[in-house]
Amino acid sequence: MVPGVPLLRPWFIGIALAFAACADSPPDATPPVDAKQGQQAPTNTEKACELLTKVDAEAALGSPIDDEADESSLTPLGDNALGGRCYYEGDGGSVSLSIQKHIDAAYANERFARYRNRSDNDPSFRALNGLGDDAFAEYERLHVKRGDLILIVELRYKGERKLKHYGDKPGLEALAADERKIAEEALRRLPPVTKS
Repeated sequence: MVPGVPLLRPWFIGIALAFAACADSPPDATPPVDAKQGQQAPTNTEKACELLTKVDAEAALGSPIDDEADESSLTPLGDNALGGRCYYEGDGGSVSLSIQKHIDAAYANERFARYRNRSDNDPSFRALNGLGDDAFAEYERLHVKRGDLILIVELRYKGERKLKHYGDKPGLEALAADERKIAEEALRRLPPVTKS
């Protein structure tokens, strides 16, 4: 003991160290806020109705939602895949997002190639670049593959925005652009791809 210096109690030193540690630690990270919803945007999810929310659907259709079906819980689609779906409908039309989770990325590649080969001779087929690992649109559906997942967005407008026929190339391109926005938002909300 040093003369003239009071002995600090061990508990006081512990409290002082705890306060110092708290002062140096960064604030907790919070998930991004979805400006459209005014609440935290869903992230790190594979549930269809969190990948495509009611607010997203209203924005896509330009009308309130009157009917919806939440089948987000993944259920078996055979031995090697699980599936879930979310559906919304309003005066502007309907929009749905289906998710298929496969046993691995190789099996997802095989399934995606089958979907693509079945559609690539159809006049409504459009290959899409820069979306997931691979993507294409056909009819009123957009298919995206990412890792072991396949996402399918289906957008059907009513009224003036309704697609007149599948030979309407400008209409198909506009529809695919709208579906792409939905798919991009869904891809941002998925969990990161894990390397095996």
